Amino acid sequence: MEWKGAINSIAGVIHVVPASKQPPIKGLVLISSSTAAYIPIPNKERIVITTEIWNDAAIHAAWDEDIAAHNKRYIVYGASRTEAERGAFK
Repeated sequence: MEWKGAINSIAGVIHVVPASKQPPIKGLVLISSSTAAYIPIPNKERIVITTEIWNDAAIHAAWDEDIAAHNKRYIVYGASRTEAERGAFK
């Protein structure tokens, strides 16, 4: 799977957070994506999303070579948002 764009997105978020703490910047607003926490699965029981929930299933699926690349676009998006947002909160 082509991860180049996803990796650039992750790196961008991770690098902008420390840079945002330097003057004259006064704050940072990080817009989240629900896919960073969870990708809904039809006919699955509902779960409660908390601040400790991350979409690790998307990360594993994005690297799964048994899933065809053309079926991974949304999965890779979810995985990249998960890694970027988790990195921002470290």
